[in-house]
Amino acid sequence: MRLVSFKGFTIVTKQDKCYQLKSLNEVLVDHGCAVSPIGDKLYIIDHFKHKLLTLASDGTVLATLTDPELQGPHCVHVTPVGQVLVCGMMSNTIIQVDSTSRKKLATLATKRDGVWRPISVCYSSTSSSVIVGQWENNKILVFKVE
Repeated sequence: MRLVSFKGFTIVTKQDKCYQLKSLNEVLVDHGCAVSPIGDKLYIIDHFKHKLLTLASDGTVLATLTDPELQGPHCVHVTPVGQVLVCGMMSNTIIQVDSTSRKKLATLATKRDGVWRPISVCYSSTSSSVIVGQWENNKILVFKVE
């Protein structure tokens, strides 16, 4: 478990889960969070409401993203250059959203590509790949990207 201070807010993290931002009016659930490369934004998954929230450094909600291909989001990852990747566990998708989380830029992988219940996603700049961990089948998928 880790305590993280984010611009005056206290966030408790345990593995890939975030807990507690008491100054917000919205209920934030415990399925994943990531910080932008320069530390000015916090991205938080709301698994049960099928949302990606983006918070400013002062804690205000900048954006709430919902999308039909983002059902049961489980993990969010921000690349070193600020690209935001999210897995939709129930929709069996990996999507890329813009850094403000106002719109989806692309669907990177779906069930047709072998994605089944994705629970983790990250980008490897070494191999130019998106790496996806899956629940239930214990498989890791690697997708080359440009």
